[in-house]
Amino acid sequence: MLSVASLLVAMSACGLGGPAAVSARLVLSVVAGTLLAGAVIAFYRLWIPLSLAKIEGDYIWLRGCGREFVDALPEFNEQTAMERQQRSEP
Repeated sequence: MLSVASLLVAMSACGLGGPAAVSARLVLSVVAGTLLAGAVIAFYRLWIPLSLAKIEGDYIWLRGCGREFVDALPEFNEQTAMERQQRSEP
């Protein structure tokens, strides 16, 4: 598809095929738009690897955590968490 677009651009630069120049611009615009949209999607997926999956009360579920991140967290104990919460309430 890109070779067709470059051929049409070359033809329009030489003054050949007036309608071809319009087609070349259209093809190039579509190709450039598709590449730009793909780059934006790839950038978004790579730049924001961690996302929120669910919130329920005091708990959150994360999506996209690596094993190193999960291993760095302290071990969760629901009973200890409830005791801490009761102590902090007046």
